[in-house]
Amino acid sequence: MEMVMSQKIFCSVRSLAVGLIVFLGFAIFANVAVAADTGSIAVIITGDSNEGVVLQLSGPELTRAVEKRSDSSGAVAFTRLTPGDYAVTPKKSGVVFTPGVRNVTVTSGKSSRVRFSSAAMKAKVGMNYCISCHKTITSEVYSEWLNGPHGNFNYKDANGNEFDYGDFTTTFNYPSDYSKFSGHPNSSTINTALQDPAYRGKTEKYCLSCHGPSSIDNASVKKFPLVRPDGRVDTINRSAQVERPVVGCEACHGSGRTHISRPKSAVTYKEPTAVQCGQCHSNKFPNGHLGDHPLGAGGVNNPGIYEAYQTSPHASSNTDAELYTSSKKTAMTPLCAKCHSDQGSRFYKDIDGDASTLPPQLAGERAHKKFDAVQCRTCHNAHDPSSFLETATAATSVASARSAQFNTCTNCHQLLADNDAVITPFHNDHASSIVYSHVDNPGTTALEGFNVDRASEQACTVCHNPHDASTKINKQWAESGHGDLDAEPWTEYDWKSVGRQACQRCHTPTGFSNIVADQEHYSPANNDFSHLVGSQNDTLTCVGCHADSSFKRRTIGSYGGKVKFPSGAIVTLDADSNLCMMCHQGRASKVDIDTRINAGPPPYTSFSNIHYFAAAATFFGTETLGGYEYAGKTYVSRSTFADHQGKFNTCVSCHLRKQSSESPDHHFVPETSDCATCHTGITSVADIRPANSPDYDGDGNSTEGIKGEIDSIRDALYIAIRTYGSVTVGFPIVYDTNVNPYWFRDTNGNGTREPTESTGYNRFDAKLLKACYNYHMSLKEPHGYIHNHRYILQLLYDSLQDLGVNMTPYTRP
Repeated sequence: MEMVMSQKIFCSVRSLAVGLIVFLGFAIFANVAVAADTGSIAVIITGDSNEGVVLQLSGPELTRAVEKRSDSSGAVAFTRLTPGDYAVTPKKSGVVFTPGVRNVTVTSGKSSRVRFSSAAMKAKVGMNYCISCHKTITSEVYSEWLNGPHGNFNYKDANGNEFDYGDFTTTFNYPSDYSKFSGHPNSSTINTALQDPAYRGKTEKYCLSCHGPSSIDNASVKKFPLVRPDGRVDTINRSAQVERPVVGCEACHGSGRTHISRPKSAVTYKEPTAVQCGQCHSNKFPNGHLGDHPLGAGGVNNPGIYEAYQTSPHASSNTDAELYTSSKKTAMTPLCAKCHSDQGSRFYKDIDGDASTLPPQLAGERAHKKFDAVQCRTCHNAHDPSSFLETATAATSVASARSAQFNTCTNCHQLLADNDAVITPFHNDHASSIVYSHVDNPGTTALEGFNVDRASEQACTVCHNPHDASTKINKQWAESGHGDLDAEPWTEYDWKSVGRQACQRCHTPTGFSNIVADQEHYSPANNDFSHLVGSQNDTLTCVGCHADSSFKRRTIGSYGGKVKFPSGAIVTLDADSNLCMMCHQGRASKVDIDTRINAGPPPYTSFSNIHYFAAAATFFGTETLGGYEYAGKTYVSRSTFADHQGKFNTCVSCHLRKQSSESPDHHFVPETSDCATCHTGITSVADIRPANSPDYDGDGNSTEGIKGEIDSIRDALYIAIRTYGSVTVGFPIVYDTNVNPYWFRDTNGNGTREPTESTGYNRFDAKLLKACYNYHMSLKEPHGYIHNHRYILQLLYDSLQDLGVNMTPYTRP
């Protein structure tokens, strides 16, 4: 009796002590000043392991997760937080926390309170205990695990080529060929990989911490049963698997010790959350490993998949008060749970509909009492992460084929009905629905939205990182010239037609990615536009410049990674900028003009169009012969921007704003602020005037931007061209920058092209052809004053001189 009483007193005192710690902890937090426009979160951890716990705070309001360590009382405070939704996650090796994560809504001027309990994790028992039961009672789970990457079920053929489980079951005979299993990685392949400088300082233990964290599992896997080609577990033939690193059950579910002794009790983590996935799929994933796992990057600068997820909208998908049946947030409506919770997304994955049909389908369902945020297990099969929530669907008589990824993403991000008709989404507004941006009506010539290749295995991830789910870069791109749905480069013609094959290299992402892969052997016949129907076109979407869903930029696949220009010159700037140069090089050069002149005497019936935005041709100057260069004259080569000290001297450094906080800015437009630090006093880039620039146009103004100098000399050239056409050639000429073929017969001689003057100029002689080419080039490269102003000025000056103009007022660079 005395012992029992003592235990009761001890427990009471202990409970009082814990309560006092909690009270004191919150009392301390209560004294923390909270600014009126910010809020705070007070965290307390109770239980066996409350000291030294890393508390990780994440949410869309943060660019990166914030970490703090608990003190001896188990207390942590996060202060000065912008109002919004956050998640708090405790982490400590060998410790289990309940719950694993808490979602918190921070409001201005208030402190929110969060509590966790901690307990030491029991020792692991080994996966062989799990298999002894689950090979029969949940055989599909074991089959999925063996088929997935965590089962590491590989084999090699007689030639040493390595294949995975899926290849094996369709290629080899059952069960005689099962002796070919290899397992990868293993000690041999790991030690080979560690020789790479990318893994300097790493050890086999480091690799196995993710690839094979339990030596018990790795040693016993050779005794595990196989899975037959029909998917059933083979309980007879057991001698084929080899010892190898695997990610076993307890790596994700935690210790099964209690579950073994009391089967009705759950394992530590019955449904592992993103926290468990984050043990490996995090920023400890080395950059050097991305070649083996291109999807392992978490986003820009590779913060890690788990870290990227923590600040994504997916991680806070269940926090909005409007999703719940009451302010207490104890139950979520089925209609909201379908997309805003992990459980609802999986439970209702086969129930689809639009704004009018989805609500009645879910009207009779009970409110959800479990509503974790959308996370890894929502979209990935937890036991075979290589497979998705939804499966692929084949084409039907009324619908196109759709990949598993497309079907999984559109389970929530509604887009199309079963018959490919555009649905009316539940959230029927342009800001939140992809219906208004991801679908183009094939029956119109207008481009209403970006076309998704629904059958592609990367239908969505060619443009989106699903782990951070950020659309910042996507929105920037949509506001740029590359994503402008109304722009002529994407809408002027049906670019996929046979008559436009020469244009596909730049006016379609398909053609662009193909010519980047191999300039030398590029053929438009290899461009696959099967995902486009009717009059549908594409803009230059992400897949043009980026190779895969890790958004690694493509590299040039021929000429040693250099770029071939229309003149035949092959040059390079840097790997990323070379991508820009593939299109921004123009489509004609001095070589074309000379070829036409050498082919026969005048008149020449049309001029040669360099095409548009040939910035690289200007940048490289005489190296690529983009302008018409006159015999006996010398011309500058590429711009080096020597005064820029290695900054702002390439395409990507300026147009992706590499030195700014917005990098990589996908508006592709440099901002004046980027230049104003050095070029003081400017209000636009047109005001920039390099130091010690002479008065090129001779107007007495030596302070105007260099653009003003170029404009004045170009205006003088236009007057000279019109005079030469009327007086020397005998046929008045006029220019219209907005209408192809740009140079027209000026029948009334007023210097303005009237709508009735539609006859293209067809009486060029050699001098007029050269001058008109340079004039047109300087206009169609509207920022030549930045890219290489000396080259543009030299071309204009020499064209004026060739037409016989008195050059006394002008200065040639």
